[in-house]
Amino acid sequence: MNYIITLTGGIGYRKTTAANILRKLKINIIDSDKIRKKITKSGKPTLKTIINKFDIN
Repeated sequence: MNYIITLTGGIGYRKTTAANILRKLKINIIDSDKIRKKITKSGKPTLKTIINKFDIN
């Protein structure tokens, strides 16, 4: 059986600590913050789409 666990919360809620514990237990982690940082770097098409969608100048 597979489970999906979502870690949410504001700054200081220990999401990284919880994720590191899960990693030590050999549980696969998808870090959406790392993905977001990668796809929204300056000049990337995703960033341009977000800027256009929300009319950000």
